[in-house]
Amino acid sequence: VIAPPARAVVQWSPPQPGSYFITVTASDGANNATSLPIRFFAAGTVINSPLTNTLVPVGSSVVVKADATVGQGFIKQVQFFDSINGASPVPIGGSANPDPVAPYSVILTPTGKSGDTHSITAVATDNNNTTQAASAPVVLRLITPVGVPPSCVISTPIDQAKILVGAASIPVNVDAHSPNGLIN
Repeated sequence: VIAPPARAVVQWSPPQPGSYFITVTASDGANNATSLPIRFFAAGTVINSPLTNTLVPVGSSVVVKADATVGQGFIKQVQFFDSINGASPVPIGGSANPDPVAPYSVILTPTGKSGDTHSITAVATDNNNTTQAASAPVVLRLITPVGVPPSCVISTPIDQAKILVGAASIPVNVDAHSPNGLIN
């Protein structure tokens, strides 16, 4: 309980770099009032996808996505780096291949054998050519693929089809394929 004209102070730290909207709600016991949202930026670089400790079958590819913000100016580019089994990080896609357009991403096909780890980081450069701190690493772990899994696709109804409630049942057609020829 706060008596006017006192101010309420709440401490909060953003969990990671990015854009945030904050609102507050005040109550006098009978009524509530919610503020308009304010937007602020927690400067830095963060990898959003994949999650750390993602298992990647040997020979498979993953899309690595990052967000980056700066306190002043704008992001000029984001470069992704890969450290294999604790070795020095090397640029993914070559040093001359940073991503200049948000959302920032790169396709990585991790090299190595089952059990190897890849520690992925992202580094942003702003419009003043100032390199920002690297993101927290995301660790990928290579595993031996079990085999080629079957595939299936719904062919009808089409995606986002409109179906009337209470209408007769509709057929759902599935096209399925398995390398061993058997579908259950």
